[in-house]
Amino acid sequence: MIVFKFGGASVKDADGIRNLANILTLYADKKIICVVSAMGKTTNALEQILSKVWANENPFEFIEHLKNYHLQTAMELELDIDAIIELNEIFDRLNDQLNAIDRTGSFDFYYDQIVSYGELLSTTIVHHFLLESQCDNWLVHAKDLIRTNNLYRDAEVNWALTQANLQKLVQGNAVNIILTQGFIGGDENGNCTTLGREGSDFTAAIIAHCIDAESVSIWKDVPGVLTADPRIMKETQKFEQISYQDAAEMTYYGAVVIHPKTILPLSQKGIPLHVKPFLQPEASGTVISQHKGQALPTYIFKFNQTLISFATRDFSFIHEKNLSDILQELSNCHIHANLMQNSATSFSVIFDYRKDKFEQLTQALQEHFSIKYNHELTLLTIKNYLEENVALAKENKEFLIEQKTRNTFQLLYK
Repeated sequence: MIVFKFGGASVKDADGIRNLANILTLYADKKIICVVSAMGKTTNALEQILSKVWANENPFEFIEHLKNYHLQTAMELELDIDAIIELNEIFDRLNDQLNAIDRTGSFDFYYDQIVSYGELLSTTIVHHFLLESQCDNWLVHAKDLIRTNNLYRDAEVNWALTQANLQKLVQGNAVNIILTQGFIGGDENGNCTTLGREGSDFTAAIIAHCIDAESVSIWKDVPGVLTADPRIMKETQKFEQISYQDAAEMTYYGAVVIHPKTILPLSQKGIPLHVKPFLQPEASGTVISQHKGQALPTYIFKFNQTLISFATRDFSFIHEKNLSDILQELSNCHIHANLMQNSATSFSVIFDYRKDKFEQLTQALQEHFSIKYNHELTLLTIKNYLEENVALAKENKEFLIEQKTRNTFQLLYK
């Protein structure tokens, strides 16, 4: 059995969904679990809708726009009345969920319940289109497969229960295509959880790990894994092959082509990961496996970064107890440090800005430390750098921190 994952860009419209169906026909001799993300920018739209409700504002126009987008796609695909009825029912449930929001409760809890509707809508459309294209498939809610704890927005997988669910699914199913949602899990109380933003890649890896899949293919709007984001840099090269270790480092530093949690469960089972272009399905793409790949200079940009520096209030040196306190609070706030640096009297950390987490961190530590910070920064990481790469990267930039190891150069700048 193989696992496919189709991201939002690959199912953003009727043509994309037709292309998905065409790709599946190329693998008609295989049993496939197909993981599908929300269409286009639907998750962003649902985040806006939730923010409106949380601010006690009317989200009606946003909901109608989102509804029209999905219904228009369904009509372009000429789906039958049953599909239209089902889509309308999903939007009815979304409205009920929005009306039930208690703003004294947990925002993160409601976030997971609301944004998960994006994947429910996309998989409903794909499911019906495949059926009408004589492509038999079984749609299963990921909430019933991927069991997690209740750490909403960044849930942790219960691997034993998830594996039991997935193996039961595979063993009891004669249909060649099983369709499910990316990004979504479920806690023990039946509530939706999510696996972290852009977590559909991770869903595919979880499934592959638990069923000992032959391979995973992630279908993207790029030729494969590139040496830079082509939206940022014009000149890029495609990797034909990358090792698990190199791919894991790239995702750690912020490469957006693969979700950071994807590599580990695949590497544990030696399952190859193919990153392939959905508009050229027969192209080679990039293979990520245990085999060593090319060592090309690779540029990774992370935007909207925050630099926060902690200094002791009595001007004493930063010592191990200070570092322990700061790192513990980073863990408590579920903040992933993208870069850390310390001097004799201060400790600095760079992370993705999120207002609630930033405020939680500063409030917890302001009594014991003097705190300075900068927002709206960019962190550039160059793996396998050459000195000329470093020189060009620093040109005409006001940079705050730079770090260099044998293979990696990092620059934080305004």
